[in-house]
Order: sequence, then C-alpha cells, then structure tokens
Amino acid sequence: MVGYGCLDTKVLPVHRTEVCMHAREQVKHVVLFKFKKDVSEEKKEELIGMYKGLTKVLDIMKEFEWGEDISIEDLHKGYTHCFITSLESTAARDQYVEAPAHVEYVSELKPCLEEVLVIDFLSTKVK
Repeated sequence: MVGYGCLDTKVLPVHRTEVCMHAREQVKHVVLFKFKKDVSEEKKEELIGMYKGLTKVLDIMKEFEWGEDISIEDLHKGYTHCFITSLESTAARDQYVEAPAHVEYVSELKPCLEEVLVIDFLSTKVK
C-alpha cells in the first residue's frame, strides 16, 4: 500500500511500512582516500590506525566506521578506502575539523594521498 512520506519539503509516495525519520542534527562526514602508488601497505595501516585512534581523543566523534572498496562495478576511480564519522551537528563537525588532533593527523596523511574526497551531509533516515 502506498502512502505519502516526506523528504525535505517534497512529498513523495512511499510504502506505509517505511518510516521517514529526520535526524537533521546528525552530520555524516564521509572521507575517501586515494593513496599514492608508492605508499606501502605498512604506511597505509599506520595511517588508518591513527585515524581510528582519533576516536579515543575526540569524544565529538559519536560513531566511526571504515572499510576498503569491494565493489564489483569498478567505479571507484582509484579511491580505495572510505571513512564515515557521525557528529551531532554542523557545529560539532566544525569543531572536529579544527581540533588539534585532527589537524595533526591530516598533516601526516596529506603527503601520502594522491587525492582525497570529503562529503558532509545531514542524515535523513528512512528506515
């Protein structure tokens, strides 16, 4: 059965079993890494360990998850690692980006990356 749900200001048909929950206070900070070809696996592991270590010193990071690309579509464009940090608000995101521990990590990381892609979005859960 189809009802009407919400997505921002648009009204869209959805199945009645779906729940449209706006978690507009939560920011997802998504980071994709494309490492330089000469970066060793050991260095990559060290940098990933440092990123995970930020969760111990930055309480502002409410959730943190990461993984390597396993897609069969071959659309990764060289990006191999994805990291997602959940933060309470855009203000919390701003504090996170400016935190000395984060700034120090980025300065260690940057020389090892060919490219980095960062997307922040306000999370809207549907189910």
